[in-house]
Amino acid sequence: MKLFGKKKDSEKKSRSLFGKSKKSDSKKSLNQRKKQISTDAESSSFTSHTDTATTMSPHWMNSNGNVNSRSSALLYHEQVLGGGVRSQADPFSQDEPGRSSNANTNNSNKKNNPFDESESTEYNAKISSFSSSESEGSDMGEMESSADVLRDILTSLEEKDRKEWADGIDDSPKKDQAVEKEELDGTLRKTVDRMDVEPNDLEVQRLGIRIVYYVSKFRHNVVADSTPKGVDCWYANEKAAANRPTSTLNEDDEELITDALDAILQAMEDFPDDEVLIENACSALEATSEKSVIKNNAKRILEEVLMAIEGFADNPAVVSSSLGILCNLSSPSSSNENINDDLRRKLAKYALPSILQGMKEHRDDLHLYTKGCKAMVNFTRDDPNAQRLLACKEALGLRVISEGLKYWQVDKLDVFSTLQHLRLRLAAIRVLKNLSTHSSLEVKGKIALGGGAARLVDRLLEALVFTGKDLVANNYKVGEYNANDSDEVDDDDEVGLSLAIMRDALETIGNLSNIESVIKEDPRSPHMPTIHRSSAVDNSSAEHIQRQLTRVVKPVLNTVRQHPNRPTLQYHGLGCIKQLTISHADSIANHGGISTFLNILSSTGIAEVNDSMIHERALSCLTGLLSPSSNADGLDLVASMETEDGLDTIFRSIRRYQSNTAVIETAYESLFYLSCRVRVVLASIVGHQRMSSGVGAKSARRLESQLCLEENIFVMLGTLNQYFETNEAISQRGLGLLVNVHAFLTQSEGQKHQDQDILVSDGGIRLVLAVMRRHGLAVAIQEYGVGLLAGILKNAISYDAIRREFVDEEGISTVLAAMMIHPDHAALQCHGCDVMIELMAINKHPMEQGYSETAALSAHYKKCILEETNAVALVQDSMQRFRSHKGVTHYGSVLLEELSSKTAVTPLSALPSKLGSSIRSSTSKISSSFR
Repeated sequence: MKLFGKKKDSEKKSRSLFGKSKKSDSKKSLNQRKKQISTDAESSSFTSHTDTATTMSPHWMNSNGNVNSRSSALLYHEQVLGGGVRSQADPFSQDEPGRSSNANTNNSNKKNNPFDESESTEYNAKISSFSSSESEGSDMGEMESSADVLRDILTSLEEKDRKEWADGIDDSPKKDQAVEKEELDGTLRKTVDRMDVEPNDLEVQRLGIRIVYYVSKFRHNVVADSTPKGVDCWYANEKAAANRPTSTLNEDDEELITDALDAILQAMEDFPDDEVLIENACSALEATSEKSVIKNNAKRILEEVLMAIEGFADNPAVVSSSLGILCNLSSPSSSNENINDDLRRKLAKYALPSILQGMKEHRDDLHLYTKGCKAMVNFTRDDPNAQRLLACKEALGLRVISEGLKYWQVDKLDVFSTLQHLRLRLAAIRVLKNLSTHSSLEVKGKIALGGGAARLVDRLLEALVFTGKDLVANNYKVGEYNANDSDEVDDDDEVGLSLAIMRDALETIGNLSNIESVIKEDPRSPHMPTIHRSSAVDNSSAEHIQRQLTRVVKPVLNTVRQHPNRPTLQYHGLGCIKQLTISHADSIANHGGISTFLNILSSTGIAEVNDSMIHERALSCLTGLLSPSSNADGLDLVASMETEDGLDTIFRSIRRYQSNTAVIETAYESLFYLSCRVRVVLASIVGHQRMSSGVGAKSARRLESQLCLEENIFVMLGTLNQYFETNEAISQRGLGLLVNVHAFLTQSEGQKHQDQDILVSDGGIRLVLAVMRRHGLAVAIQEYGVGLLAGILKNAISYDAIRREFVDEEGISTVLAAMMIHPDHAALQCHGCDVMIELMAINKHPMEQGYSETAALSAHYKKCILEETNAVALVQDSMQRFRSHKGVTHYGSVLLEELSSKTAVTPLSALPSKLGSSIRSSTSKISSSFR
């Protein structure tokens, strides 16, 4: 695998291909380096160099590459650093008197000191800056070696670690944090300086790296101790808990950590084949909690980590630590977010294959597998290229994820093992959730249709169902829901992990169901949403995905029903169902979806402020089932809504959340679609005696009566009056709902009663005209408004009073303006002409009382239309544009005839044409698409 291209000549002094290494010395020649990096010529493009000034003599290195004399190395590096006067003899010569041949003997440097007394005194003075303990424990004739010093430090740190583990870190005596941090920083600085002085001493590098690991670990504990305790879990707190301790580095700390990282990375470069050193180095890099410093060296670290994974793939410790490092490298950061994200996306194509390979080799190691999944979560976050790479181009990608999703049903599993399985399952599901956000059908199809060993949908459902059963079995209860819940979950919180697993599983299913089939506005009738697919989308693939997701409907509904005290699952479960209603409305309705949604709306909930979000989603699910694009049976929907008291439940929600725009908007949409369903059912049973006695027909009549109740009509008008200024959607659905309600009021077996004027009894005409003027460009609002006005004028009991109010509120100019703004909308032109005709019509017999007054008003309105408007030209233009439209041509010709006549206005009952009578008998055919 060739990671990067060949470097320029000016950059060949560094091994790192991402940037120049801070260490300029190397002990390996070019040929040796190439041999050590990889056995595959194509697996790497790393370059190296040799510096003769710092290359070790083979006389003092054994066959394994270990340094045979640490004291000689100290003398040599002191000479390189430019300090002191030395003998001109070769200090590394095998003929040197008193030299020990055993490189691993701890006391060799004390017994075989090559310096004379004066030189030793000078050397001790110089080296005292590295370690104060070094001069205290030695006399003028001998000096403790760096390896011995580091070994003593490591022994004390290991003892401290064992003691804290035995006592329990919370019970162990605590030092002052500032003092403890100062001691740790001093130890770290001493260690790094020793490693810098003896870069070619393998033992020193091993010990130093191990010390860096422990110091990093203890520094992290100091930061954790300074974090306030008692923070609630994420699901039980209005403010998500930040469970990860963070530290702010000053300039000195950052320099110290940077130097430590440089020392580790240089050791990894100098000893790439030493498994012990690489293992310790990876552990130390993973333990470094200062992520900002890690990311500043990300390119160089990634190079070493990938080499470590490839070179020691059979070592679980190396692979595990490497995966942890990759997770840290790719984790989000609050500072320099854009820079870090760009770097993460750049490195993903190199890191993901290595992660998968490492996880494959150690699939039985749950901790390692979890780290790998977490790293993949970070790399695939908001990165479509990484998502496609993992799902479509890496053969192991989905299989590795599926393996992590497995639900291990083991009896009497201990708490630690249970937490391990939950962590792994959560990490795997989050990888899948990231992949499911990709917009292409190719990626979604790979996930939804994946068969064989992957079986991702089955594994998702297993995780959802069995994790939920475990929660129910343990009778865990959860507090109120936070809408902005964080992805951060306490690794030791079994309930939090379980809820996060179920939440992310529901979100993943919802993402998969969104397969580029969205509800869009139909340009021919903007208020009638229908499903449209892009011509570039392979519809067959989308249909296959839809069929595959049919089996998720029942488990998701059961999850919502079985966890009423867990608002987070209710919220995300309803969001998932909302997506599924686009293509699986029939299945949702057949599995009791309407009953489930209405039960949620009827419950009082835990916290009112949070209930609104859940109730809004429940109403959205109802809207999806009732909408024109729903494939559910219309009679069954109407029957279920009536049986489950659905209409009253929706009105109660409107009254409860009168100030919540989102809930009101969704509730009005549900009411509008329900009224359309009822109107279609009532129209379909006319003349069919057998159908009129069915359950669906009876339910439709009951719902019709409920919609016409005075209290419900006042709620509709009052809410519309509250929101029409600011919300176009509520205005559109509100006027459409009033159109249907007015039709119900006038279709009670053709008998007129005073209730027909209930819509205009308290400013209804003024409200409708105000809504039309406020949203003049919304064609649906104009059509509904003009159609409603025509119906009101046609069937009014207080005819003269309503006409007078219509004219006083500038109704004539409002209707004609709507016709002018939307000349291409035939229904609007038709209804506009009808309004003008009804305004001039005389609906009384000449012998009837009040005929003269009515005729005079009609003549006055006719004069207003002729003299103050351009109605004639407008109607003529409309008739010319819609020559083949029967409604426009009929109403237009009648209106022009009445406007041009010089005689008294013809009574409405005397108008000819059976066609005209039948056309005027109905308002807008807004429900035609339901048929």
